[in-house]
Amino acid sequence: RTGTLADPYACQTGPTAHVAPGYAAILALIYRTSEHPDVWIGVLTSIASALTYALLPWLTEALLLGRGVGISAGLFGAVFPWLPGLEARGSWEAPWVACLLIIAAGLMARESKIAAGFAWGIAFLFGPALLPVFIIIAVLQRTKRVGMVVATIAVAVVTPWVVRNYVRFG
Repeated sequence: RTGTLADPYACQTGPTAHVAPGYAAILALIYRTSEHPDVWIGVLTSIASALTYALLPWLTEALLLGRGVGISAGLFGAVFPWLPGLEARGSWEAPWVACLLIIAAGLMARESKIAAGFAWGIAFLFGPALLPVFIIIAVLQRTKRVGMVVATIAVAVVTPWVVRNYVRFG
């Protein structure tokens, strides 16, 4: 409505860093371009959830756990979703964070440094709470160079958000 990330509550509170900007940007785009935003939010969130389950075999293979483990996990998650309403309504960013975590971790396990760096950076823009997960995965890498390259790219991706927050809030 205002073109800024502000007023996350019913009253006017001004600019905010209360929510991460990734999902907020998707919602803003949908609200600006669609006459039926609730439909598109549900569709896109359902796609993110489905992609999360579909990517599990790829992730487990990259982690050397075997494709069967991922297939079983994906089928189980698809048939028995933890919170079915959450995965279809689009009220929260959790399905997006889960999907981005799988993509980022899978790329890092495959040592695709540049792609993993961008994926982790984007994941942090959706769920900053992924930082401890990233640190653990980076420390467990066979070579520290992979973790350093991925971290550098991820920091570059989130830098505009950090600068925005510094300028806005000091």
